[in-house]
Amino acid sequence: SKERKSGDDVNVTKRRWMLVAALAAAAPLGAAVIDPFESLSGWSTFADTGSTVTLSAVTGVAGNALQMNYDMTAGSFVGITRTYSSRNYAATGANALRFAYRASGPTNTAQIEFVDADSTTTVLADGLVYKFPVTPDNTWRELTVPLTDFITFANGNSSFDLSQTAKFSFGVTKDNGSAGTGTVYFDAFHLIRATQPVSL
Repeated sequence: SKERKSGDDVNVTKRRWMLVAALAAAAPLGAAVIDPFESLSGWSTFADTGSTVTLSAVTGVAGNALQMNYDMTAGSFVGITRTYSSRNYAATGANALRFAYRASGPTNTAQIEFVDADSTTTVLADGLVYKFPVTPDNTWRELTVPLTDFITFANGNSSFDLSQTAKFSFGVTKDNGSAGTGTVYFDAFHLIRATQPVSL
């Protein structure tokens, strides 16, 4: 996996409205737990050349959390990913992603990405990406991010399909950040139906 770059503003706006329409058409049935991180089974790591990342399960805000220790003294990104045959997250009627994180070390950028099932090769499938600067004060924070705040990267059929989600990834990039070593914890990723979702 490689770090994503921003696309054309007009196309981004169009794809956001397409996503809003798709979510509005889905029945609001509740929420979907992406992973509670009670174990690390099924997850694999990736890293840019020169970077390293190691994972462990630790106590989080709800049961266990995932601890990601990274070294980006060289290289620009590290992360963790999980591949599914296909998951229908649209059926929940979710319109936001809720999760918790805490961080220490350099101020870097966290990146979260869904990939649809257009292709078994990630670079030929559409991605839904959200980035935010971490606050490295070692304090847990819970974020609720509207799915319309995610950016679509059109590498497949140019229409991200939440009903056929094939991959979920997250990690840290050096966007507007600093080289060095750090730790980021993630916990409780849920897709939810929020009446008033709040961005970071």
